[in-house]
Amino acid sequence: LLLSAGIAMFVTAAAILAYDAYLFVAFRRRRLHPTEGVNPGPEPSSRWRTSVALVMLAWAPLLVSAAIVIVPAGMAGVRVSQTRGTLAGTLYPGVHLVMPMIEHVELFNTRDQLFTTGVTEDALVKGAAKGEALHVQAKEGLTLGLAITVRYQVDPKRLDYIEANLPQPLEKEIVPPVVATTWRELAPNYTVREVFSAKREEVRQRASELIRKRLANDGIVVKEVMLRDIELPHEYAKGLESLLLKE
Repeated sequence: LLLSAGIAMFVTAAAILAYDAYLFVAFRRRRLHPTEGVNPGPEPSSRWRTSVALVMLAWAPLLVSAAIVIVPAGMAGVRVSQTRGTLAGTLYPGVHLVMPMIEHVELFNTRDQLFTTGVTEDALVKGAAKGEALHVQAKEGLTLGLAITVRYQVDPKRLDYIEANLPQPLEKEIVPPVVATTWRELAPNYTVREVFSAKREEVRQRASELIRKRLANDGIVVKEVMLRDIELPHEYAKGLESLLLKE
């Protein structure tokens, strides 16, 4: 509404000047080409003061509208000043006031988010192509493909730190490298069989603790780390299958 009012004032000011110019041109034509018996009338006056007043008034609703920021549900924001940098404090969903043309608000998604490697169950239902698994090396030097899902949330209380210090977006620049590095550091401590069956839950719990601790330092709250599937090396899988059948 405020933007519409400001724009309408600008348009009205321009229309007044255009109409006055039209009247002046029409008057000049009547003076240069007089018609017998027709009085050209008085010279029209310019209403430029009215136009200037409208233009000045138009800035008021525009500045007020620029000072109003709405943070939608499921989001949170932090104020960034052109002169003081990132300001402390979090703006939660609702209406907030900022300094127009000096401050702006950076919004962050505070809902639960998922980082996933490998094919997902939803993709299988839809018939999508298999995604790229996270490849790690076990104790024997064999490569495993891990299908992992990490459920996390940005800590709303630390948005000022995140905006001022971390590369954006977090879901691409921070979470994937930390998750991948943690699993690649942890997997070489276990054999393929331990990761696949004997100590699968232990590996998942240790990875969850390390990922949670590392991301907590960056203001990211990890709620759950899921090891959904393990892709064994082809020859190893055939040998393991044969061994299990014999057992």
